[in-house]
Amino acid sequence: MQQTNILFSPAEYIQEKFYNDELLAFEISRVGINQWLINGDLNSQLSIQEDMILDFFSEQIHLFLDSFLSVEPLEQGVVGDRLILSIAGLESFEDVQAVELELDKIFAIKSRDFYFFDRAKIEYQTQLFQTTESLLKELRGSTKLYVKELAQDSATLYLEYLN
Repeated sequence: MQQTNILFSPAEYIQEKFYNDELLAFEISRVGINQWLINGDLNSQLSIQEDMILDFFSEQIHLFLDSFLSVEPLEQGVVGDRLILSIAGLESFEDVQAVELELDKIFAIKSRDFYFFDRAKIEYQTQLFQTTESLLKELRGSTKLYVKELAQDSATLYLEYLN
């Protein structure tokens, strides 16, 4: 049985232990009295003062999230994608209502119609404002819906309701 050691491989340990869409790895090195250098996914070109480290991380994380979640507008006259959303993990009518409320919050979905329904799963035929990629980016922020798989051939996005 092999277990990742957090001291020798912290990034691998975190990726195995927690669900994440992206992991930022960086190293902080002391290069002088109250002087620090940051290398990795976040880089400081020059050494920074100790009292400026939190400001540096705040700015860099905001820039990263802006890029990570950005959605490019469609060209004039282009229609958004059509997609089937298949949501599993439903245990009650309250779960269906919670899914409906969660889908109402997702801006990328222009319209949706019931496509299939059974006790544990519901499917919607959706028209998106933009691309499937923009929907996936928006779903990264959902605490109730987990993206399991995107089947390109059938234009179906498989989600799991986390209750």
